[in-house]
Amino acid sequence: MTIAATVESCLERHRLPYALISHPRAVSSRETAAAAAVAPHQIAKAVLLHDERGYLMVVLPSHCYVPLRELSERLGRNLRLAQDSELAALFGDCEAGAVPPLGPDYGIETLVDEALFRQPHVCFVPGGHTGLLCVTQDAFRTLMRDARPAAIACAAEPAPDPAPGTR
Repeated sequence: MTIAATVESCLERHRLPYALISHPRAVSSRETAAAAAVAPHQIAKAVLLHDERGYLMVVLPSHCYVPLRELSERLGRNLRLAQDSELAALFGDCEAGAVPPLGPDYGIETLVDEALFRQPHVCFVPGGHTGLLCVTQDAFRTLMRDARPAAIACAAEPAPDPAPGTR
């Protein structure tokens, strides 16, 4: 299981306890939650946005998506999703697409959905696709110390269409 050097350094610097959950390779938030047997609302995912002012990371429960238009209007910005090439350049110590929600430790302005602060434990990808790193609420607050809490008002991701013959 991959733990990005930046994530490991942050955990060591703050002497934060954590647990690791290994699981089969999973790429999407939905796959990760199922593979690790963790409730989607307890997994923090990072979504990287960009505009002419720079990057913005939004950290929210994994079963949600960023209401991009509403968030852009509320912040007075013209945000768009960052491209894979941008992610690779900013998160060079991570596997492609396995972005940890520690924006401030990567020098990125970060908003964190307040819903995550109501969970007793929060898990997130530590830089790879085969595991989750889980921390207590107190440890999560320490990790998010330089992020701005926000009511993202995220909506649940639409469920995939059921497989044929399963309706």
